[in-house]
Amino acid sequence: MGQRLGPKIVVGTLALTAVLVFAAAPSGSASTTGAAPNSEFCKAYRHSLGANSSSAARAAKAESAMKSGNWTVAQRTYLSAFADQAKEDQILTSVLGGAPSDVKTATAELVAYVKSFRTIVRESDSIAAFTKAATALQAHSKVVAAETTLAQYTLAQCGVTTG
Repeated sequence: MGQRLGPKIVVGTLALTAVLVFAAAPSGSASTTGAAPNSEFCKAYRHSLGANSSSAARAAKAESAMKSGNWTVAQRTYLSAFADQAKEDQILTSVLGGAPSDVKTATAELVAYVKSFRTIVRESDSIAAFTKAATALQAHSKVVAAETTLAQYTLAQCGVTTG
């Protein structure tokens, strides 16, 4: 029987948002137009989707290393992905000038969450220590609400195409 590794890492604030936007979108093949699809925020969001695919590939590599019990490789790979995603998070926060205060608060919460997660990865000395600390962090209820707020704002502003 396989080892249960605990939480799965989604690297970066916009990575979290992208997952939730597509989950909130209509099922099947559909397209919705947001209120401001050409805004700086939506441009940053679309740009981040490409950056997230690179981060996601590294996260998959790190998860594979964890499954094989190689924390050192997993840790290095995750930290590399976090470094790239931090740039995307800076872009996101810089383009939220006209966003409602709850969206700015949610974004700040998610950026803090990602920083905390990065700290857990950096400071953990084993898969067991990482899993314990990451599970405790992910149970934080503010993160779920923040993810939902940012995903709803992103969908309303940028729209989505699925299918």
